[in-house]
Amino acid sequence: MAKTKFKELSKYDKIFRIINLSVMAILLGVIIGLTIYFMTIKDPNNRVPAGFAMMFAVVAPYLFELVFRTRISNLLFIGIEVYASIAGIWGSLLNGYNQFFWLDIVTHSIMGYLCAIVGIFLISRLTDYKKITPLAVLFFCFFFSMAVELIWELAEWFADLFINQTAQGIKIFDPATGKWAPQVTDTMEDIFCNFCGGLVFIIHFAIGKFTKCSLGINLIENELAKGVKESNSQKVETIVEAQKPEKTIEIEEKNIKENAVENIKTKPKKTRKKE
Repeated sequence: MAKTKFKELSKYDKIFRIINLSVMAILLGVIIGLTIYFMTIKDPNNRVPAGFAMMFAVVAPYLFELVFRTRISNLLFIGIEVYASIAGIWGSLLNGYNQFFWLDIVTHSIMGYLCAIVGIFLISRLTDYKKITPLAVLFFCFFFSMAVELIWELAEWFADLFINQTAQGIKIFDPATGKWAPQVTDTMEDIFCNFCGGLVFIIHFAIGKFTKCSLGINLIENELAKGVKESNSQKVETIVEAQKPEKTIEIEEKNIKENAVENIKTKPKKTRKKE
């Protein structure tokens, strides 16, 4: 079976792809360096697993492209890289979550919004985006964001329980079981923040689609939704084609009038014979 060829990138996309690759290489180098450092000092905060997780997160978009043979928008790459810098490097590896209480709130709120935007990319690959109502897109993106948060919290619980992490905060002692267990409060706060981020997306998307003020939603759809940009290009071409006959008729009418005037000017005058 022949491999599907990648769609050729435009000059604009090639420039941004080079920038994204450069940023990815820098982030990957920083994460690898910090992870090696934590391994050598036997980090008491046990941040080595977080380092390996962030390495995978940074290269995941490129792995996705190679496996599924489909291009990912540069907008998604930028979002992933920004989130990896804030949540992964600053929050986890540099211990920012323990130094700034508000950082966890900010990252989960941003995650809720970004995952909803990823929903636009995903749903356009699953079905014909042009035939879906804006309301259906809105609900799909919101619930997709909440589903990602659910998986995220399960991963944090798994890491805390089996890899001795503190992703859900400092563990508390449960006298009933005689074991140390993660706090439920942190999980609920994370889910609520993700919910708020998804709610911001709902408001943004609703204003952009149901009012005359786009707020950048059309730009996001053009970048992420498969077929939208091509559809817009086809509409422009259709309009141009529809205008061509009218212009042609106008030109032909103008030429006919000009020729008629010229014929009148150049037509020899008849002289009356004298009797």
